[in-house]
Amino acid sequence: MKNIVVSFSGGRTSAYMAYKMLTEPNFKHARLHFVFANTGKEREETLVFIERFSRHFGIEIEWIEAEINPEMG
Repeated sequence: MKNIVVSFSGGRTSAYMAYKMLTEPNFKHARLHFVFANTGKEREETLVFIERFSRHFGIEIEWIEAEINPEMG
């Protein structure tokens, strides 16, 4: 079984791509891993949409964030 990492930005085209991958027979036997890179610059509405999308389709969307070194900026 293939592992596929899907970058999910929280935008419309990203959500459509995720939806297609969840519903297309070509990906039926793949393990899909959805990842959202939180830059801290997203609008609140985007974050809410990602949570709703995740709940609606019963998938986990892993949020990743950078840890900034205060000395290095």
